[in-house]
Amino acid sequence: MKVTLAFYKDGKSNVSKFIRWVTRSPHYSHVEIILGTVWVTALIGQGVVARRYVPEKHKEKYDYIEVEVSEKHWHETIEYVNQINHDNMYDYLGALFGSMLNIPFIQDPNKFFCSEVVANILKRLDEPRARNLSGSRNTPQIIYDLYKDKA
Repeated sequence: MKVTLAFYKDGKSNVSKFIRWVTRSPHYSHVEIILGTVWVTALIGQGVVARRYVPEKHKEKYDYIEVEVSEKHWHETIEYVNQINHDNMYDYLGALFGSMLNIPFIQDPNKFFCSEVVANILKRLDEPRARNLSGSRNTPQIIYDLYKDKA
């Protein structure tokens, strides 16, 4: 089975520029994961979002990497996505202290930012490289660098 990582590269907004600057990410300010027909991420003001994936929407604004994963944990990962898709907030403190300032921060199990939710999903799928991802210290660029040889 394959999942697709989508890295947002259209950093024209001031928010995207700020995120890239603070996280020392030269190219990416946001990351999403596509599980079959479901698009999953965490958005400021919305928290975890899982929606039907629309393939051609904003395609030019992203770089994509397909990652082969085992089917072994697929169903429980989808259950996890369904669980966190409800009543979870955006992890402002984790994003600020963990990924932006690189200060160790304890992950609140009910709050996520984009890199955090993508890393958690990859870990639940038991993707071997995901073992190197460390909770709230992830950035879109860190995840991209870990998987870029698959691009």
